[in-house]
Amino acid sequence: MPDNLDQIELGETSPTDSPASEKAQEIEYIDSSAQLWSVVLSEGEKYDKILAESWKGDMDGILIFAGLFSAAVAAFIIEVYKRLSQDSGDTTAQALTQISQQLAASAAGSQPPLPAFSQQPFEAPRAILHVNILWFLSLILSISCALAATLVQQWSRRYILTTQLPSSPQRRARVRTYLFKGVRKFKLGTIANAVPFLLHISVFLFFAGLVIFLFQINNSLAYVVLAAVVVCALVYVGITAAPLFHHGCPYQTPMSGPLWRFCQALQLAVLALVHSTYSAFMPTLTHSMLNMHEYSKKCKKRLLGGLQHDLERNAMEAAQDLDTDALQWTLQSLQEPGELEEFIASIPGFLGSTSVTPTPAKDATHLTSASVTLHNLLHVAEVHLGLRIGHLLKARMHAPVACIDAVWHLTRWYDGAQVFQWDRAFGEPTVDALRALKAARDPAVALTARCAAALATRVVLRDMRRVLRHTPAKRLRMSELLKILDTLMDSDTPASPNRVVDEEFVRDAHVLNVAGVVTGIVPLFMSVEAARAEVLWDTLGSLTPDLDVQGSSSTARHAFITAWDTYEAESSRWAESSFPLSFMDRRPPVNVDITRYAMQLQATTPPVVQRIKALRDSIAPPGT
Repeated sequence: MPDNLDQIELGETSPTDSPASEKAQEIEYIDSSAQLWSVVLSEGEKYDKILAESWKGDMDGILIFAGLFSAAVAAFIIEVYKRLSQDSGDTTAQALTQISQQLAASAAGSQPPLPAFSQQPFEAPRAILHVNILWFLSLILSISCALAATLVQQWSRRYILTTQLPSSPQRRARVRTYLFKGVRKFKLGTIANAVPFLLHISVFLFFAGLVIFLFQINNSLAYVVLAAVVVCALVYVGITAAPLFHHGCPYQTPMSGPLWRFCQALQLAVLALVHSTYSAFMPTLTHSMLNMHEYSKKCKKRLLGGLQHDLERNAMEAAQDLDTDALQWTLQSLQEPGELEEFIASIPGFLGSTSVTPTPAKDATHLTSASVTLHNLLHVAEVHLGLRIGHLLKARMHAPVACIDAVWHLTRWYDGAQVFQWDRAFGEPTVDALRALKAARDPAVALTARCAAALATRVVLRDMRRVLRHTPAKRLRMSELLKILDTLMDSDTPASPNRVVDEEFVRDAHVLNVAGVVTGIVPLFMSVEAARAEVLWDTLGSLTPDLDVQGSSSTARHAFITAWDTYEAESSRWAESSFPLSFMDRRPPVNVDITRYAMQLQATTPPVVQRIKALRDSIAPPGT
């Protein structure tokens, strides 16, 4: 490999590029580990690109500012440095004055001649000397910052160029790692961060010199400028210290990070002093009343991690509020249907994420972090996620899979978390879309729509029961729920205003809901895949735990028995026809006894199916 960039630019090769080394490179190219090293290079190049762009952006701004600032400082220095030496004009004026006095005295003859002219030694005013020192230091620092910025840009370009030389993935990864370790070892990032800090010092040195200079000219003007400089300095100090008190503050200076570490080191020193004092005089309080050891460990961790590490820690502690704000902002920004559909398609993954959804608590009413976030998205007036899903379902009936999956997952969450007012969160557009999609040509969409409608019916019935128990006088709310219920359960007859809604009505509706699901999915079995069938088993598992079939009316029991008998009859027919059940993915192997395979399939039936069969047998003997 070339030893330096000059060889790269001139096309020279290293003397070590012998035929043997070329053969070794060919072996590296076809080595089986090349794919792994390519992944390593990909991640490294992403990091290097971000790092180099960050340095380049900072250094470009510094170069522009340093150039303009150096020109301004130089203009002031040109006018002030002359005062460090005696002005020849002043000397000439003094000599001419003395000559005129001598001539006047000689002409009058009244006084003896004046002594010869003698020049007094010149001493520059101390204030002028201080001004020149401050301004020359400011100019030197400013030009040095420009030079340092140029060097940092050159170093970063060389780093990127060297790591991207054409070679095998293994060799490039090793070269990149070697240079990256050098960047960290010699603190190139620290140097890049120190350049703007030196430029800031240069600015304040100029301000200090300007105030001293103006006091030699006019006090009133000097006090005005001094007040402005003090205000700027206070603002700078506030910006520097603001991230220490609120890590989310975007205002900071190059001194914010070192000041943070200094504060943590000072805390550690004070804690060590207090700990040693208590250990010497009151050893019993060291462990029982003062938990200094743990606090010292936290301070040490913050000291080593820096301000950025503490910022990330605070962000993770406020994950619930931040997740809600981020998702709300995203939803308000998404205006195109395609973008909104992509967001909605990711909701099932969000509900199943272990990073945002902790292990469910024993108390079912406890809302996890993800649950609170979803509740806010569904009920905040500025977002109205549920209504937007419903409108998108009605507008994009040709591609509703992502939306209908999201509705099912969200409705299952409503049922599991025992959240109320599903109808107000999703509105009539979602309800109408679910009813229409039950007859969709795509069996997967139709099955998911029926399952989502069944879960929504269960949530609405729970709302009805809540109204009955706590606010029975709210007839308007009950009429709203009845209207939604009729649509979800495919009732073609309008709801009667005098319909009696009581516990028996709710109990019967639960039974009829399960019967409707079982009846509706029977024609869909032939074309539904195994993964989609899990939606059905999950839905039935949510509907059946508190199902009171025996306490329901005869009409509800009859509907339940009829639906289950139809399901069993169809299942038997499918088993006899060589199992055309693609959703179970359990086709019998070739040359296998169909009867024995049917018995094995019966033994592996999902538990929820066995539970429903037990409920059916408890209200009427099989075959009746």
